[in-house]
Amino acid sequence: MTSLRQRRVLQEAILLARHYGEAEYDDQDGKWLYLPRFPLPAGWDRPATGLMWVLPGSYPHLPPDGFYVDRFLRNRYGKRIDHYFEERGTFNPYADRGWAWFCIHLHPGAWRPSGNVSQGDSLLKLAVLIRAILTEAQA
Repeated sequence: MTSLRQRRVLQEAILLARHYGEAEYDDQDGKWLYLPRFPLPAGWDRPATGLMWVLPGSYPHLPPDGFYVDRFLRNRYGKRIDHYFEERGTFNPYADRGWAWFCIHLHPGAWRPSGNVSQGDSLLKLAVLIRAILTEAQA
């Protein structure tokens, strides 16, 4: 029997794939979701990056508190940005797998998921927010 979490992550993956072409996910435990080619806004050193969320145990009730992108992401001036951690450590246990951690925190009460992923807050809405953050961060 599929758990509620597994069903939710599957629904999120389907929704994200409609917008980003491909989405991979943990179909065993629903612990992560991955977009192989997340388009970056103008001003970055590449047109796209991998984007991965490691979902908290209480997802979807609590959102991820950050996301992973390809390591060595730089803005148009060749610089790293704030809240971006390439080094292996508490924030980024996956550095040796080619990931960098980008830390974001939503304001309390800003995340309001629904039983229907297309109505309440979802990873798709978070992806839109991430794009806005990356647009502002590289400016």
